[in-house]
Amino acid sequence: MRLALPVAILVALLTGQAALADAKPPPKPDYVAKGEAAQAVSRKVRHHDVQPFAALDETAPLGRAWSSSSFYALRDDTGGRRWVVRRAWGNLSGAGGLVWADSRTCPAVAAMLKGMEALTLRPDVPGLGAEDLKPPSTDPGLYAFWSYQAVSEGGGWIMGLSATGDHASPLARWWNVAGRELAKCWTEQEPG
Repeated sequence: MRLALPVAILVALLTGQAALADAKPPPKPDYVAKGEAAQAVSRKVRHHDVQPFAALDETAPLGRAWSSSSFYALRDDTGGRRWVVRRAWGNLSGAGGLVWADSRTCPAVAAMLKGMEALTLRPDVPGLGAEDLKPPSTDPGLYAFWSYQAVSEGGGWIMGLSATGDHASPLARWWNVAGRELAKCWTEQEPG
């Protein structure tokens, strides 16, 4: 009889754990699902059959809003360069959209890209070299940057780059300044 009670408890615990393991997470709110979907394609979505050379995904603190921007380098009719930014966005209230900026009509695009090239990122080895780490924010928001065409300092080697930072990072500071300038340029019309 004494063995039956512990066995019954063990069986109850095991079946309870199995039920917990099979439990499905609650569905994500629509704006979160849309943001994750946009971020999943930001590195792949093509504009005039050109793949983006870089992308930036932004999630506001507490997930209240998101944006996903893709950056394109194209040739114009004369063989010169022009740049296009594609930005998908959404927020907690359900608002969202897709907007574009083109360097032919918006000088802020080239200025933003020069700022992108000026970003300085380096790995930090704990306990070696300069220790200048800032503590993370308690309500950070997140900026995730990717480029398949990063250049090494001094050597010109092309490599991929991926970086994340919170709202106080150089990545966020660059994008927030650029975003204010680009705000005058966004249009729902995709550039030709």
